[in-house]
Amino acid sequence: MVDRESVVRCHTVELTEADASCALTVGNGDFAFTADITGMQTFMVFQRPN
Repeated sequence: MVDRESVVRCHTVELTEADASCALTVGNGDFAFTADITGMQTFMVFQRPN
């Protein structure tokens, strides 16, 4: 039997400072959510290579 509480606890995300250039992705294997510094999901601007 898997101790789910201990598995979740060892993978707890703890942010100690804000970094506007990084996003955080959390998921459960079926669904994932990526958030930026505002807490909202951000989609990067697509730029075509020259």
